[in-house]
Amino acid sequence: HDAGLKIGCGAHMSALRRIQAGPYKLADAVTLEDFERAANQNKSGSDAALLKILKCMESAVAHLPKVWASEDALEFLKNGADLYAPGVEFVNHPIYAGEAVAVLTVSGKLLALGELAASSAEIIEMPRGTAVRTRKIFI
Repeated sequence: HDAGLKIGCGAHMSALRRIQAGPYKLADAVTLEDFERAANQNKSGSDAALLKILKCMESAVAHLPKVWASEDALEFLKNGADLYAPGVEFVNHPIYAGEAVAVLTVSGKLLALGELAASSAEIIEMPRGTAVRTRKIFI
């Protein structure tokens, strides 16, 4: 309807089908029946079917620039703190201030989503200060 109003001819939508959400495509989708079957197999001691269906959290943020946090920063992040410059191990280049980033452990596990407080080049040189303003914590 809104699109039709913009071009002055009216419009009607009879169906809408999502074929992709982030990195996940329709071909990756699983029916509720398949998920239920895998969950029931898991209850009876076999997790192979469930592991085949489930995606790791990191796959959902594959498209985002990354910042890797040091082990020392983990306790602070668990309590909802921002990630400060001394707690940054690595940063993708280039990332600009204000961009959304995924914060990972050095081993690649998703810790948080946040917003870069300074550019990646600036963060590497910063002795202290906020590197990532955390928005969502996953640990």
